[in-house]
Amino acid sequence: MEQVLPVHNMPPNDAPSTGDANRKFFQWPAKDRLFLLLKIVLAISLFAFLATHTDITTILGLCVRIRWPWFVGMLFSLGATVWFTALRYRVLIGRNCSFGSFLRIVIYQNATSIFIAAAAGIASYVALVYAKHGVKPRRGVASVAVAKIADLFCLGLILLSSFLAVAGSVPGFGPTVVTLAVVTSVLSVGSIVLWYAPRTKFWAAASQSSGPVLRFLIPRGVAALIDELLRSDPLSAKEFARFASYSLLVNLFSFAGFYCNMKMFSVAAGCAPVVFVSAIMQLVGVIPIHVFGGLGVCDIPSMYLYGLFGVPKGDIAAVLIGSRIVVYAIYGVVLLVVMAIPSGREFVESRRTAESAPTGDTQG
Repeated sequence: MEQVLPVHNMPPNDAPSTGDANRKFFQWPAKDRLFLLLKIVLAISLFAFLATHTDITTILGLCVRIRWPWFVGMLFSLGATVWFTALRYRVLIGRNCSFGSFLRIVIYQNATSIFIAAAAGIASYVALVYAKHGVKPRRGVASVAVAKIADLFCLGLILLSSFLAVAGSVPGFGPTVVTLAVVTSVLSVGSIVLWYAPRTKFWAAASQSSGPVLRFLIPRGVAALIDELLRSDPLSAKEFARFASYSLLVNLFSFAGFYCNMKMFSVAAGCAPVVFVSAIMQLVGVIPIHVFGGLGVCDIPSMYLYGLFGVPKGDIAAVLIGSRIVVYAIYGVVLLVVMAIPSGREFVESRRTAESAPTGDTQG
């Protein structure tokens, strides 16, 4: 008996091409383009300030003295993060779609976020899942929102643990730890509430009410999208367990990659300080306000936070710049490889076309 796929996973007859979908999503209003320009100017300005704390000789020296075992560990962590991110999205909206297709989409999304902007990465993901799998843009945006909720929960636990671990290593850091611990506890509890809210009437109220309190807590549009996703296509207990496991692994491998990245350049900081700083930068990264992979916006706070643990500004500035060079190079190579190698469906279609094409020997 032929299996019938869910309607939302079947490409419509008039599904646009990838290029058409991308053009549709990147036709931003003038105010959005202006805001993007301001973010680019801010990022470049902050990065220029970071560069004043080091010099090109120090940066090149770091790149030459890379500790290769830690580099391999960073590559493995980066690949695992992308792998489990693709699995997580597939559980949410593409259970009947090929994993390889979602893996390519996540690579494109991450590369777009790093080389352009985080918001552009989300837009590219939504456009690609629509163009390739017929997933409606509303469902694509909702899947990103649900993934962010899971990330907030994991991030809250990691932040709280790292705060407690570094509390005694920095004099006068106690009140700050208490404050941040409260914030992270709110994040963790809030993310749980947001996830389980579709089982209650909260999402319906948030998506329909015009009350200022609900609109402040969560925009009506986002609430309606998540409500639509989780109600129209709810996860079974087994699928939810897979989603939660993938989310945990995404965050664990992300922080493993951050640690390997610092050790690759021989940063004199322990595991807890690296996780602490990286967790705060991850919190900033949850909000898609940065460009070029957090250029400047994440680098300057990192430089000062590592300074709390005795790492000289000059040393960490060179490491941050060197890390960006390495990450940009990795994603540049990966992106070229992915673009050069056709997907499984494209390869099969090209083979069929070649086999069905007439040859010179068959002509009379």
